[in-house]
Amino acid sequence: MIRVLKWIGRLLRPRRRESLLPRGSIGESLCQKVDEKDLAYRLQVEANGVSDGKIDKPSSDDTRLSDVELKIISSIETARDRSWDAISTQLDVYTERLSGLNFSSQEDQLASIAREIESDYATIQKRKLSAISRERQAMINLVAELRSFRELNNLVRQPDYPESRIFHWGFLSVLIVVEMSQCCS
Repeated sequence: MIRVLKWIGRLLRPRRRESLLPRGSIGESLCQKVDEKDLAYRLQVEANGVSDGKIDKPSSDDTRLSDVELKIISSIETARDRSWDAISTQLDVYTERLSGLNFSSQEDQLASIAREIESDYATIQKRKLSAISRERQAMINLVAELRSFRELNNLVRQPDYPESRIFHWGFLSVLIVVEMSQCCS
C-alpha cells in the first residue's frame, strides 16, 4: 500500500524542471503538492491494508481495486477537483477584470485617431503641394517675363546692381541738388 501511495505521489509530484508558475504566485498555491505521508496517516492506509490482507480482501487474483486504493484515488481526485475549482474561479475573476478594461473600445479609438491623423496629414500635404506648385508657377512666369523683357529691349548681359543703397541715395541727392541749383539760378 505504501508503495502505491509513493507511486501516486511520484506521478503527481512535479518533475525536476522549473515551474512555469512563479514562486509565491496564486497558481502555485492552488496546485499544492500531495503529501503521501499525510495522506497515508489520514486514510490509515497501513492499518486498513494489514486488516484487509489478513482476511484476503480482495483476493490476490482479483482485478478490482481494494477499498483502501479507492479511498486514495478518491481523496487525490477530490484534491485535484478542489484545485481545479480554485483555478477556474481565478480564471473567471481575471476574465472579468480583462473584459472590464475595454481593450476593444480603446483599440477602436486608436484606429479612429490614426485615420484622423492620416486624413489631416493628407490635407496638409495637398495644401503644401498646392502652395509649392503656385510658387513654382509664379517663378516660371517671372522667368518668362524677364526673358521677354530682354528680347524686347535687346539685352544680353545680366544686370549689375550696386552693392549698397547708399550709392542710390547719394546719386539721387546729387541729382536733386544739381537740378535745384539750375532751377534757382
